[in-house]
Amino acid sequence: ELQTRLADGVNYTAFVYARDRAGNTINYSVGLVPGSSAAGQTQPFKYDVSRPTSTVSAPANGSKINGLAAFSGQSVETGANGSGVFKVYAAIRHTDGGAAAVGWWNWGTNAFDGAIADPPPAPPSPAWTQVASTTVQGLSSLAWSTAVPAGMLESSATYRVVSVALDNATNIQLNPAAAGAGAAFRYDTQVPTAAITAPALFAYLNAASLGSM
Repeated sequence: ELQTRLADGVNYTAFVYARDRAGNTINYSVGLVPGSSAAGQTQPFKYDVSRPTSTVSAPANGSKINGLAAFSGQSVETGANGSGVFKVYAAIRHTDGGAAAVGWWNWGTNAFDGAIADPPPAPPSPAWTQVASTTVQGLSSLAWSTAVPAGMLESSATYRVVSVALDNATNIQLNPAAAGAGAAFRYDTQVPTAAITAPALFAYLNAASLGSM
C-alpha cells in the first residue's frame, strides 16, 4: 500500500505499539513519539528500486584474440544510497563459425546449446553462471571474473559475452542479454601464411628485369 509513497534510496524505520481494551499498552509513548519504541519492535529498512548495471571488460567488444584465460568485468549500483551490488552472473553465446551449435553455453552440460532461448531466461538458469557475490551491503561496485572453460572457444568462431547484476533489494539489471549488449569477439588461433612469388627463387635479375617484388 505504501509503494507509491516511498522514495528510492531512502532509509525508513517502522514502529509498532499495541493497546488492549483494558487500556494496557506496549511500546507506547506519550505523543506517539516512535523513537521510544522497544528495540525489538523497531524495524529499519532501505527502499531501493534502482536497477544495477554491469559491463564486460575482457575481452573488449569488437576484439580479435588468439588467447583468453578469463572473462571479466565490473558491476555498478545505480541511484543514490542504493542497497548495493549483491551478485553478478555471466553468459556466453556462440554466434558464428566453428562446429559447435549456435547458442548459449550451457553451464550444466558444458556445451553450446541451441535450445536455450535467445535472450536466455533470467538467472538462475543453465545459460548463466555466478561470477561474483558479496556479503557486504551497500557496495557501489563489484568486480567479476570467471575462467574460460576448457574447450569452449573454437578457432575462427565468433562469440558474445554478457553479464547481469543483482542488488540486495533483488533489483535485476534490465535486458542484460539484449542484442548488442556485452562484448562480441572473434577467436582465432590459426597461424597465417606468407610466401614470395616474385622474384623467383635463385633468379638472376638486373634493373630492367627485376620489376615488382
